[in-house]
Amino acid sequence: MSAERALAFLREFNSLEGVLRQGWVMSGVPGPEDVAAHTAGVAVAALLVAAGVAAPVDRARLLEMALLHDIGEARTGDVPLVVKTDAAEAAERAAADDILAGLPSRWRQAL
Repeated sequence: MSAERALAFLREFNSLEGVLRQGWVMSGVPGPEDVAAHTAGVAVAALLVAAGVAAPVDRARLLEMALLHDIGEARTGDVPLVVKTDAAEAAERAAADDILAGLPSRWRQAL
């Protein structure tokens, strides 16, 4: 992967700091969490679970899944499951595929 491609991905990933979790917004929660904070929390929770199970865990794969699961929302915004349509799901998947183009194919499989 080129340095330019890596930096473009990093810029999009970092933009998740500006995407508010809409479930919190819809519920009127003051100071709602953003998607970047949610993603960090999911990654830490995944590590905690992996450390607590007896079976061997592919931590690299687990972290790829945790860190990338909402990457499409950098372009589509956060749409809560209770109002997410098939079209919104498809748009988020297409955005994620585009954001991850030119990066390790394993990352797209983590979605």
